Amino acid sequence: MTVSKKYILVVDDDPLLAELYCKKLALKNFDVAIANDGIETLAKISVRHPDLVILDINMPKKNGVETIKELKSNDATKNIPVLINSNMNDDPKDVEAVKRLGAIDCLVKANTSIGQLCQTVENFFTTANNLTSSIN
Repeated sequence: MTVSKKYILVVDDDPLLAELYCKKLALKNFDVAIANDGIETLAKISVRHPDLVILDINMPKKNGVETIKELKSNDATKNIPVLINSNMNDDPKDVEAVKRLGAIDCLVKANTSIGQLCQTVENFFTTANNLTSSIN
């Protein structure tokens, strides 16, 4: 039986940073795509649902808060996990506010290395796989 790669959509308006995340996650054997704003994110998700969205907050056209609200209010996309990765304030109140919108976690870019981001993603999928295995 072939295990398919987990598909991750990286959403960031900084194309160089998005490409760097993409390359590092691909080295960890993930299938990765990039969107540069919330509008492009929703368009890509309508074609292929990712196993995880890594979402920036501060973006043009449709910001991360608007994007996660739209994802979580739609029955077809509400169960897609969203990891916030942004240079938003790391004030616990702001982090909790984003989690209340449906984010699984919130990382502050300035305080998080690419290695730490990759580890967070790997930990998420390990935990998700363990939960699925224990249910079956």
